[in-house]
Amino acid sequence: MAIANDLEDHTFSDPEDFVDDINDEELLQDFYAKKPKEDDFHKNVIIVDNLPQVPPEKLEKLKTVAGKTFKTYGEVLDIYFPQDSSTNTTKGFAFVEYKTAQQAENALKGLQNFKFDSKHFFSTVKLTDIDEFCSNEAEIVVPEKQEFKNPGDIYGWLLDEQARDHYAVVYNFDEHRQTNSVAINQNNYSQSVTLAEKMNWTETTVLWSPRGAYLASMHNKGAALWGNSNFEKLMRFKHDGVDFVSFSPCETYLIVSFSPCETYLITLKNPALDRPGDCIIWEILTGQEKRRFQVSLSDSWPFFKWSHDGKYFARKGEDILQVYETPSFGLLDKQSLKIQGIQSFEWSPKANYFICWIRPVKKEDSLNDVPDKVSVIEVPSRRELCTKSMFFVNKLLFHWHPLGDYCCVQSDLRGKKGVNHFLHVFTFGSKEIPVDLQEIKETMTEFAWEPTSSARFITLVGEGAKAAAVVFGLQKGGGIRQIGSIESQANFVAWSPIGRYALLAQLKNSKQAPSTGAIEFLDTDQDPMVVTTKAEHYGVSGAEWDPSGRYCATYNRCLFSKHDNQVAIWTFQGRRLQQNRLDSLYQFAWRPRPPRFVTQEQKDEIKKNFKKFQNKFEHQDKMSQSKTSKELLEKRRAMSKTFNEVMERLKVKLSSVKRAMEAQRTFEEIDDVDQTEKEEEVIQFVVSQQVIVCNDNSSDSNNNSGGNKMTNGTSAVPVAE
Repeated sequence: MAIANDLEDHTFSDPEDFVDDINDEELLQDFYAKKPKEDDFHKNVIIVDNLPQVPPEKLEKLKTVAGKTFKTYGEVLDIYFPQDSSTNTTKGFAFVEYKTAQQAENALKGLQNFKFDSKHFFSTVKLTDIDEFCSNEAEIVVPEKQEFKNPGDIYGWLLDEQARDHYAVVYNFDEHRQTNSVAINQNNYSQSVTLAEKMNWTETTVLWSPRGAYLASMHNKGAALWGNSNFEKLMRFKHDGVDFVSFSPCETYLIVSFSPCETYLITLKNPALDRPGDCIIWEILTGQEKRRFQVSLSDSWPFFKWSHDGKYFARKGEDILQVYETPSFGLLDKQSLKIQGIQSFEWSPKANYFICWIRPVKKEDSLNDVPDKVSVIEVPSRRELCTKSMFFVNKLLFHWHPLGDYCCVQSDLRGKKGVNHFLHVFTFGSKEIPVDLQEIKETMTEFAWEPTSSARFITLVGEGAKAAAVVFGLQKGGGIRQIGSIESQANFVAWSPIGRYALLAQLKNSKQAPSTGAIEFLDTDQDPMVVTTKAEHYGVSGAEWDPSGRYCATYNRCLFSKHDNQVAIWTFQGRRLQQNRLDSLYQFAWRPRPPRFVTQEQKDEIKKNFKKFQNKFEHQDKMSQSKTSKELLEKRRAMSKTFNEVMERLKVKLSSVKRAMEAQRTFEEIDDVDQTEKEEEVIQFVVSQQVIVCNDNSSDSNNNSGGNKMTNGTSAVPVAE
């Protein structure tokens, strides 16, 4: 109590003349060190641009819808929409504050190019970047003006009057030295002409764009595009370890992906290290990076599949299908398609829908077999157009018709006697999609649609002596009928791009695989079908038709045979025109052409006046042969002239050497020797010996009537024959 009374009596006020020279920050230094700064919260704020500009009555709805999108990347503390002072409408951007800087960083990347609706695509920036731009200390660097580089006429090669096609070859391939040669050749009637040739043009292979405008080369530091008449470098895309390149169907975008070789070696040592790599989509004209994806070694190439018009591209995940749209490169409707048990899919070549194979998960308590499903799904509506159940499926393949009117779903069923194949043909073009069924009881190795509207396809069935090529066709009223068959040991089939003719070949697909190199050209319009030509190309490992359908190329690559690598050019009827040897041939590829715009009426007109066009083209062929013969003759004359000039120079050099050696008296007078003088020398040698016994008795001499008579006793006389 005494202490309490003392405190009540004590006064804590300062004297009147007291001066406080210690401020609060010095007194509470540790406390003020924890005081939050304004700059600390700037890292948690991002600015989202390209939002809709709405009046005040729609502001709450905008906050609700946009807020749901912003909250997918973290906890949002505040959203501020600046408004115009005169109209009170929003200005089209917002400040979004997240709880942590990491959440703001995730939102910055995730909302970039995000499709909010059909007209608005988000653009994001950090608030700290704005502060840096506005500060006086920041140095503003004006970017250098880049000159426009004219790529030239990338489609000028289509103006050739004779419509001659080009092809690319990679040869002189040395895997250890990592060297090769690349040549672009023009296919003439009897002899190819080299348009461009470079050493180490690529480090692996080359790839033509779908319409033939560009040639892509792959390198360790990136990919490059080449084009125009001189095949100049048009664009370079930086990416370490490029091994995979693909184009969008309309040649607008380029996909460049990492090489799995290094990752594969690492995975072999440690399977747990399935290291992801970058797959980048670039815009070809501007060279701008549009989207970057992470892919791993477990993903199979192609990582993405494009729709026919390039508006969509998709990749398969586990029980999902991610469909992206261009040019935003965001997910369609901001979410993936959930397809439980999806195994594979393929886009239609004609419209924006795809066909997919779905294998439902079988429940443990289920006694019945759950059938697999094949569904056709439309994009972007996600509407299921058609579905069909299939039982006991071991393997399923999709074969789209090049025109997109049909799709054959091949389901393989392995039984006790082997594999049975069922061909389910979906016919598109009406509201209801009918499905026709054809069973193949023999082993089927190949399937190919005729690339016309005839609705025919060819299959290679059977083994050994029973192997055959069988042609089927769809009937108008429904159903599939067999048109014809022919015996063939081929393991490869390819239709001509204009139809009717098909190439059957026995390809060598490995070093150990036997191959007779048998090639057959089949005419399917004849009744019955006939083989127009049977030929051979030893060790043939590949065959391709040119885009016009007039010529076909066969080749044998150095992967399966290191010797006698060559490219042979054939007519569509099977007559060999060229045989070009290329050492260590690694790749052959025809240059594609854009789609044709010839109408059916124009085709009928050409067929009607075929003889007139035939005479014209035959005259051109003769002129081409004459020109080639003349060029070959002139080339040989030039070579002969060069040889004679070299011989004259050598004779002059020999004369000078003779004079120099004569001066030293060490040169033998070759010219004084008479080459006509000859010395005869007789050489005798024993060919064989015969021993004859001679006796004095006359009786014995009679017995040796064939021998010589000797008068001085008996002796043996050798006689040379």
